[in-house]
Amino acid sequence: MKKLLATSSIALALGLAAAPANAFIVDGIEVDAGATLAVADVYEDTVLAVGDTLSGIGQVGFIKNKFGAFTWLSGDNGRELTFAFDGFILETVVPTTQGADLYFSGGHAEFYSDATPDFSINQGQAANLANATDGDLWLGVTAAASYGTCGILPIAGTCLNGDATGITLISSVNSANLAAVSGGDGAAFFDAVSGSALNNFDTDGVGGLYDFDASFDFDDFPPTGDYDLSGSADFKAAPIAEPVSLGLMGAGLAGLGLLGRRKKA
Repeated sequence: MKKLLATSSIALALGLAAAPANAFIVDGIEVDAGATLAVADVYEDTVLAVGDTLSGIGQVGFIKNKFGAFTWLSGDNGRELTFAFDGFILETVVPTTQGADLYFSGGHAEFYSDATPDFSINQGQAANLANATDGDLWLGVTAAASYGTCGILPIAGTCLNGDATGITLISSVNSANLAAVSGGDGAAFFDAVSGSALNNFDTDGVGGLYDFDASFDFDDFPPTGDYDLSGSADFKAAPIAEPVSLGLMGAGLAGLGLLGRRKKA
């Protein structure tokens, strides 16, 4: 009987340790433990000169798993998932045949799970920001300097804060006259740093270095209420379910130790 119990405890411990990850829910938001794709509506103002800071708000409409199946839609479990971003400093502008490439440093974003959905873009920017950030902090991310420093060509010697400044976001726009920009796209990588879902997303699972690979596109049509531009943003990640099995595995190992002590007695 003791041998059977010991064998069962070992099987339990090993089985829990090797169990595949599953989908998880944090603050009402369900995400598959495989790679995910979050599609968001984004609203932002234009930057008009070097030194300006890019900021805006957005709402995640749905989340998909790596097979393209929906795991969460806005409103599921009575929740909306909104976000705000800020701190992207325009370091330099490089004209191109299509318009211009904009190089940014810094930047961060915070996602909020809100049990009282009230996201809006038409109540004045202060109220809009308040509605986008009034839930529970679900995930905070910072932009990674994944594009090297300002010392690289073609921007060496042109950045506002010097050649040692890290580039976190590159955006291509359709006009070298920033006041006339009506569309474009961009890309950035992010690291998870805070929030209730931090342990699920802090994986370095994107390219072995980052937690999110984000891409953006935007234009000025249709009208976007209190903002100059609107668009979408895809946040690709490789989240995991929290390792809750570790506590159970520890209990199994403790049981093995107890059985060993009983056998010696």
